[in-house]
Amino acid sequence: MAAIEVGGSYRTSITVTDDSGNLVDASTVELTVTLPDQTTVTPAVQHDGTGAYHVDYVMTQQGLYKFQWTTTGPNTSQTDYQSATVFRSIVGLDDVKSFVPLGWHGHQLRCSYRRFRRWWHHGRCQAGRM
Repeated sequence: MAAIEVGGSYRTSITVTDDSGNLVDASTVELTVTLPDQTTVTPAVQHDGTGAYHVDYVMTQQGLYKFQWTTTGPNTSQTDYQSATVFRSIVGLDDVKSFVPLGWHGHQLRCSYRRFRRWWHHGRCQAGRM
């Protein structure tokens, strides 16, 4: 399970079948989402066709989400878990700006990228000696 970035959407779905395995519509379908801060929400469920339901849920907090489906007529349940994370760059914007001046193109960018990789690999910046 790959983490989704906060602000991104996660699709969770359920398929409802009878005892013979045939798709059937449930009498009621509900999704309860438990957020990382342990609050819960019940978003509107989309009906895609006989026995098929989904919700596209926008992740608003960093952490682990629990998606608990319950249906009646027939009675079924399903639980999904998904984590959301905040994007963090391994390189700061100031570091990038110090290696790539505005207005550079082509060969200049390739050389700057090689310098940056060399700096990153060695873990230190020796100004003027790259």
